[in-house]
Amino acid sequence: MSEQRQQQQEEEGGFNFRTIIQGIAVFALVQFAMGQFLGGNKNQAQGGASTGPTGQIPAYIDRPARNEVENWSAIPSGIAPMWPSNSSLDISIYVSSSIHMPALSAVPQESLVMEEKAFNMANWSESREVDTTFKVSKEVQQNGTLWAHFYVALSGHQLDPAAKDYSPESAVHFLRPLNQYLPKKKVAKRKNLLASSEDAADEEEDNTPKYSISSYYHPNFTVSVIPDFGVANYQQMHPAVRQYVHLESTGARDKTGQNTWYYPVLYLNTFWQLRSHMTELNSTVETLPLRIVLNNLSNWKFNILASMDEGAKQNARNAASGQPVPGGGDGSEFEMIKEVLLDTNIYLLGTTAIVSVLHMIFETLAFKNDIAHWRKKKDNIGTSFRTIIANIFMQLVIFLYLIDNNENTSWMVLASQGFGIVLEAWKVTKTVDVRLRPPPQNSFWSFLPYVVSFEDKHKLSETEKKTQEYDEIAFKYLYIVALPLLGAYAVYSLMYETHKSWYSFIIETLVGSVYAYGFLMMVPSLYINYRLKSVAHMPGRALMYKFLNTFIDDLFAFTVKMPWLYRLGTLRDDVIFFVWVYQAWKYKVDYKRVNEFGQGGESDEEVEEEVVSDTVKEDKADKATKSTGAAKAAVASEQFGDIQAQLRSLRNNVDHLEAIASLPAKQRTTSVKELAGEIASDAYNIGIPTDILEQLVDILTKPNYLDQTTITTLIKNLYPQERVPSTAVTKIVCSLGPTKLKPSPATQTLLLQWLLLIYEFLEEPAILPRLYSVLFNMLDMISLRRPLCHILSLITRRPHVKPFRIQAIMELLRNAGDDEKELMGLLRIFKNYYPDIIIGDIGRSKFFFKHPDPEWTAKLKKIQEQNSERIQFGNGHNVFQVVRRGASSKRRKVAGIIPDVQTSRVKPSYMSLEELKDVDGFVERLEKIELPNQIVSVLENRVAHKYMALVGPEIARYRLDDWLDAFLKDEIEMVKLPDSADSEALRYVLGSVCGYVQSTKELPNAVQSFLDGYLRTWNGQDYRREILGILKLLPRGSYDDLRNRYLERLDTTILDHTASSRTDILDFYANLIRQWGISLRSDSSSFSRGGFKPLVSLITHVELLLLSLMEIPFTAEEKGTDDPRPGTTTILDLYSDLAELFSHSSTNGNIRLTVPLAPAIYSLTFTSNLAQISRLSNILSIYKNSFETSLTSQTLQSPDRSAGGFYAPEMVGLYNGYIMDLCNLVWRNRALNSEDQNAHGCLVPKVTKDSFVEYINDSNEILKHRRGARFEGPAFNHSLGLMFSLSHHVALANHSAACFAALEEQAGLTGDRPTLQRPVTQKALEALEKEGGIKLSWSEYRLKMLDWFDDLGSDGIGQLMRSTMKALRKDG
Repeated sequence: MSEQRQQQQEEEGGFNFRTIIQGIAVFALVQFAMGQFLGGNKNQAQGGASTGPTGQIPAYIDRPARNEVENWSAIPSGIAPMWPSNSSLDISIYVSSSIHMPALSAVPQESLVMEEKAFNMANWSESREVDTTFKVSKEVQQNGTLWAHFYVALSGHQLDPAAKDYSPESAVHFLRPLNQYLPKKKVAKRKNLLASSEDAADEEEDNTPKYSISSYYHPNFTVSVIPDFGVANYQQMHPAVRQYVHLESTGARDKTGQNTWYYPVLYLNTFWQLRSHMTELNSTVETLPLRIVLNNLSNWKFNILASMDEGAKQNARNAASGQPVPGGGDGSEFEMIKEVLLDTNIYLLGTTAIVSVLHMIFETLAFKNDIAHWRKKKDNIGTSFRTIIANIFMQLVIFLYLIDNNENTSWMVLASQGFGIVLEAWKVTKTVDVRLRPPPQNSFWSFLPYVVSFEDKHKLSETEKKTQEYDEIAFKYLYIVALPLLGAYAVYSLMYETHKSWYSFIIETLVGSVYAYGFLMMVPSLYINYRLKSVAHMPGRALMYKFLNTFIDDLFAFTVKMPWLYRLGTLRDDVIFFVWVYQAWKYKVDYKRVNEFGQGGESDEEVEEEVVSDTVKEDKADKATKSTGAAKAAVASEQFGDIQAQLRSLRNNVDHLEAIASLPAKQRTTSVKELAGEIASDAYNIGIPTDILEQLVDILTKPNYLDQTTITTLIKNLYPQERVPSTAVTKIVCSLGPTKLKPSPATQTLLLQWLLLIYEFLEEPAILPRLYSVLFNMLDMISLRRPLCHILSLITRRPHVKPFRIQAIMELLRNAGDDEKELMGLLRIFKNYYPDIIIGDIGRSKFFFKHPDPEWTAKLKKIQEQNSERIQFGNGHNVFQVVRRGASSKRRKVAGIIPDVQTSRVKPSYMSLEELKDVDGFVERLEKIELPNQIVSVLENRVAHKYMALVGPEIARYRLDDWLDAFLKDEIEMVKLPDSADSEALRYVLGSVCGYVQSTKELPNAVQSFLDGYLRTWNGQDYRREILGILKLLPRGSYDDLRNRYLERLDTTILDHTASSRTDILDFYANLIRQWGISLRSDSSSFSRGGFKPLVSLITHVELLLLSLMEIPFTAEEKGTDDPRPGTTTILDLYSDLAELFSHSSTNGNIRLTVPLAPAIYSLTFTSNLAQISRLSNILSIYKNSFETSLTSQTLQSPDRSAGGFYAPEMVGLYNGYIMDLCNLVWRNRALNSEDQNAHGCLVPKVTKDSFVEYINDSNEILKHRRGARFEGPAFNHSLGLMFSLSHHVALANHSAACFAALEEQAGLTGDRPTLQRPVTQKALEALEKEGGIKLSWSEYRLKMLDWFDDLGSDGIGQLMRSTMKALRKDG
């Protein structure tokens, strides 16, 4: 058993499955192209002249005499078929061990294995099949060739070349070998190394070559005629194809002497012959089976199969002769691919191909991230040095194993393994210094001049020392477990298994241990994680990619043949992965990682160098020279990611500052100035956490003994790492005022300026408006007036504008001598909300509030972004956090085109849109709502949508049209430019217009004009979703106008024979019809003259388009689309929408029923999908109910009925025919019957129906003979009427069997009583009851089936039958 396993390992070790999966697609594509362009011409010769590479080639019957040929060429250039492509052939095949055949009359009859007459080359469905056996001659048993002699002639002509009436113009004879000479790989001799010397002496030295050639035979052959080979260039033809072309035997040429003719191409197809299915021919083989299939094969398939088959065989021959094979291997890889294609499930095969690509991607990413992690790693914390050495040893063992056992291993596999060894060796140099040192005097290696020494790169920290200690402990226990396992496996292998040599024994034992117990070498890293209580030091991304590859290897282990040790090895890392995931979850909050491990999480990104603020520089000017070295050290520390150290220093300094702030300057022993400078420096570099920020605000707002310079330094460097909490804002506002317990006016001014700087970074933006009254009342303080006016101008809204406040500002202006520009700016803000304010001459000068310090705000944004990234990277995959980029994002730039709703001038007793709080307020003030400043802002506001729909002043519509007209015209001009790209602005505005139109049910005129012009040059792709979203809301109107303006353009530009285009266009029409239906139902009049015609015309257009789309097959490009919906699902969705619309036809005369087109209904009927049948049945039942209620509706019985007419009897009869046909198929067992009233027989012609009946009768006869021969099998016959019934339908039969089995189980049938073993029929039920089985009538069974479908959720069949069959309606 071990020898067989070892042999399997040797044969399969060189198989690189992923490499072949990648190459097969490229190979097939190239061969297909060569076959198409070089292998032949599609222009068939039907007895006339053909065009060749050197001119016209006449028909063979018009060939010139030999003396008329000008320059006769032995190797022709162009070739054309001798016989017409619609010829009938007589083909005979004889088997023989000789290449020479006597007259056919003298050939033994048993040599004739196939004789076919009148084989039609023009009939692509023509197929003949022969099964026979023949005796094997001694020559073939002794490595001779088994020849198949092909005799081909036009029907009725002589086949025998020895006959007098034989003519090479109408017949040809050629031969092909039926056996193959394939290389047989030498099986390496293996022996038990503990065997006695006598046994070893008995073994003779084996000098046989590595490969030997043997004769193999496969019993299945396909002989394919290539009717469409056409005219071809013989000299440029692929050699694999040219070997099957037989030129005209007399040497005839056309007048140029360069062209000739060829006999029909017969291809002996051995492509799918697997070596594992072949028989090796030797003296023990006396008879052989033979199965030949004769058919027609298209030229492009022939070119691909022939070239690929010949290429694979050539690779095998090259490998056998010692020549190199592309990509390595032993030439058998393609054989394995064919086995996989034949034996593997198609879905599993597709999954394997996809994950092969993913495996390469993940392997590359793992290498990249592993290298990046180790390249930036600066210490040895958490690193198991012994594990790295062990990994080098294990990968080296695997490398030697691949070389020892697989001489033809792919170089890609060896290169990947070798690169892994180099990578692990490089990690050693990153962990320690590798040096050559003299050995110690008393060591075991003292006899050597030098030994390899591993030395620490630097003085180890406490944590690094702990890492070494934990690593040593882990390996101590690892040795206790691993060494006995290795010894036990080595003893077992030595005693019971065979090996090539002692070297192979050592390598195989070690590699077996690596595959089986290799995961133990990863345990020390987990132990170190456990002791350090952290996983931050591990390369998380690289590990994740490696573990993903492990799961992919698990999939390969169950789909691809490989050594069982390797299969076991693929499962080892899974255990480690789940342990590591648990550790990552448990240790996800680790505040010491950055400080102790020198890394910012998994990213290892180094923090950029920062510069101390100008304020800090001024405070430290006197110490600039002395602090240069310290500053460089601080920058270097920050570059190494030592953020936590600075945070700890910041926290300690703030605590120290809080302790000494309440002490007078003379009582302090610490320099407050230096302490504040350190706090400011750390805050400038990394920002201030929220808790420390609140602590600093408390220090600054409460009474203290800090000097103003220190306070200024602190406030100017209050850079919060996160959003500013409301508590800090409230404390600052509450600290304002003139009392002695408040901070100094200078401090209060600085705090207000700081509020201005962090205004857009507030955690709760509404906190300042809630404190509006407090801030406004502080305007009396002249020192605070400037920042207060700026803050008030930012937070002022209409509810804040009160008369008493206006009066207070005017009073302040008079007292200030009218030179307070800030007060005037605030008054202008008030005037925007209250236009009646008269400013007078004092307001003529323009004043705008400016940002106090843009550079400070930019710095704060950068700090908060870096902090967000640190949080994200530090927590790795355990925490998800959105990093907001502020106004720089692309989306915000595009969204700025349409401004927010803002109303400046509001009349008394009126209200702006932004002031509305709820629906009640909207309804109460509906007539007194002021329009916003920019009317285009209504496009993005839901409340504004409702206002425009309910009130919609004409002036607002005109303003909106003007804006849209100008914008869309500009965009059209931009689109016309030659280098124009997809406009995000246009996409954004069109999306907003779509939402606006959907809410208001009104399409602006500017948009209609834009679409009229844009659709004329539209490519069908740009802005498709937005354009269709707008057009689906087109108002009802003339169908002819709608078709000319929009529908024809949409149909021609969108449809491109892909599934997505069909789905989009059908969804658009479904939405448009649904919208029109809602509009008709909401009309006050349920009947108007001609009001139904536009909708009927639109539905007719859609149904004709739908039918055309059903006739177009899917193309190769659309099979890889991401659209999850099949085409039939979209069609059924459309009919469902129509059915829902028609359900209102009985109460609205403007909604007229239309009968679905017959081809569409019957195409959807004949399916193997239960859900599709159920949905179609449900749709038809709704149609039926709508017809019935409409014909009896009192609403529609009006004098105006003659205006357009409703439903003619022919129309109702046509629809009833659909119902009757479906009932005949499923319920009445009368499939395709056209004799019943209204029945159409599914429009199946009578000749087709008769052919079905004849085929079924022949099948019944065949089954009858087979049952007679075997004396077994069910005694029942098929009939056409039953083929689509509940018990026999391909979509319903399994459910029928399951339902009946459930009924038998409910009846409590024991094992002794008979159960039904065939499809359920009325006769079968009667026979089962007589035999003692379940008692169930045919009617009861069918009712049970309807209930069964209802329980499955496919209740459409039951709805249709219960509404159609009179018996069921009575029962209901």
